Amino acid sequence: MNENEEKGLSETLKDQAEAHNMSASKIAEASGVPERYIAALTRGELSSLPPAPYIRGYLLKMASVLGGDGNEWWLKYKKEIATQSSGPLDRLPINRFAIQSVAKKWVILTLSVAAFVSLLVFRLPDIIGQPMLQLGSFEEERAYEVASPLLILGGSIKPGDKLTVNGEATYVNPDGSFEKEVLLQKGLNTVELKVARFLGKEKKILRQFIFAPEEKQGTTPGVIN
Repeated sequence: MNENEEKGLSETLKDQAEAHNMSASKIAEASGVPERYIAALTRGELSSLPPAPYIRGYLLKMASVLGGDGNEWWLKYKKEIATQSSGPLDRLPINRFAIQSVAKKWVILTLSVAAFVSLLVFRLPDIIGQPMLQLGSFEEERAYEVASPLLILGGSIKPGDKLTVNGEATYVNPDGSFEKEVLLQKGLNTVELKVARFLGKEKKILRQFIFAPEEKQGTTPGVIN
């Protein structure tokens, strides 16, 4: 096993970045990977990252900029995330087969039911209320002309709700913010954003984008913040 294989993912990425004299912001600009995810990868903060399929694509993009082996980095990531997910072996409680009194069981059951009812009442608006979907730059319902085929949509929903973009489940950060890359076809494109709540309440927004590469417009995709 060579020296590079012994290094962890974060150390490998930092070495590659230093070798190319590139900061996280420069890597993000060159690769299109969000800067906060690059920073989390180089710090080893794997719990702050989106699901694995996104990470594999990000690592491949970063490798194309930093001259590394994206597949090797992906293997390092899978190994490290598996290590972090595994904890110590479960220990059997002392006096595992002790018999609890009937009175104690009823007290525990009553407290559990009371806690559940209180939580249900507190969370009722979140369960049956109308979902929220906030957009930024593309708030108006009209057709937007863009010069890049790669559109980056961003915004926020209420944490716990589910978001789909063009029918595809989209990762949402714990604070409710999200970013989604959409590949546009030449001409008119319709993008559907839909947020759904636990009991079926939904909110849907349609936005239209005209991809016209022959026209001289801005070269960077629009972002909804």
